[in-house]
Amino acid sequence: KIGLRDLDAVPGKIFNSDQVKKDRERLIKAGYFSEVSVPEISETLPGKGTAINIEYKVKEKPTNRVDVGIELDRDIVLGFLSVGRNHFLMPTDVLTGKIQIGTDESNMLAVRTYALKYYQPWLLNLMPISLETAFWDEHARQRLSSGSTQSSSLYENIRIGGSIAFGIPLIKDFMLFTTKYKNENIEPNDSLLSDMDVESYAIRSLAGNLSFSTVKDSFNPKEGGYCSFEVEKGGKIGSLFDLGGITFDRYSANAAIFQSLSNDLIAGTHLFVGLIKPDDPSLKTFETEAYEVGGSGSLRGYKESSPFLGQRSIVWNTELRKNFNSSLQGVLFFDAGKAFDSGFSLDPSTFYKGAGFGFRFFRIHSK
Repeated sequence: KIGLRDLDAVPGKIFNSDQVKKDRERLIKAGYFSEVSVPEISETLPGKGTAINIEYKVKEKPTNRVDVGIELDRDIVLGFLSVGRNHFLMPTDVLTGKIQIGTDESNMLAVRTYALKYYQPWLLNLMPISLETAFWDEHARQRLSSGSTQSSSLYENIRIGGSIAFGIPLIKDFMLFTTKYKNENIEPNDSLLSDMDVESYAIRSLAGNLSFSTVKDSFNPKEGGYCSFEVEKGGKIGSLFDLGGITFDRYSANAAIFQSLSNDLIAGTHLFVGLIKPDDPSLKTFETEAYEVGGSGSLRGYKESSPFLGQRSIVWNTELRKNFNSSLQGVLFFDAGKAFDSGFSLDPSTFYKGAGFGFRFFRIHSK
């Protein structure tokens, strides 16, 4: 019953081969199964065409998952342990947790991050509204911002908070509206900040995101595209009410298009535009009141440890991907981007550029 609730080809409807194709794609994207067969179609009364059976053979993913490894965070190597549990409180829900281990200011090993996330794809398995809650206790290293001035050094701070988000599908498989509330307390935790007049503060924000997508495989997209528009407001929201914490506005747009040129050759392009408006330019915070452009996640060819900073950002990525097999991909890329504090000039000479070739390795879970 749970697996069938998103399908269009159900008893009582007229058979449509396009619907059956989309239904299989939905079963794959749902994330419950490691294998979904091509449907076997047969007539219940052969030769009379009164009704047909549609049968999918599926293999459910393991209920438990444990990942152990290392990751890089701003040029610091950290170890992590991640655990996941499917069907935790009810069928289809997911609980995940993560612990990150690194060194503290005394160069002693310590737990730097605890994070817990709970997700329901259907609210209480009754309504097609997703629910996601998250809680975290994180030791982060970030740049200090004060208006349009950003420090080049990284400082330790402790972030403890939580969030809750609801996803409401407006058009099935195409348009989604997500709203999110975030509550986070930030405390300076670096001896170098003792003489810099940096105080603890809080973020209480509401965000709304409208997204459109025709991508079938978000893990390794081969065709289609997506775009999203997000507005986040923290602290005072007009004259209506005050959420508390610092006051700021954040606006962003994100879009990408993918096109298969052959069975194993894909072209893709991506654009991000963002703007942050802090209410009090003199307030010193760690909140990326500055966008950071540079590194593997934005402008490849530049160091993440020395990014370009600004309250506005434009990043354009384009790449040609070659799939060698199911776990190895070659990528030829060209990126252009900048972070700045005023105007929105599209003059090519004002953008930093990077180009190169690399490889992506995909982890394949056993089935």
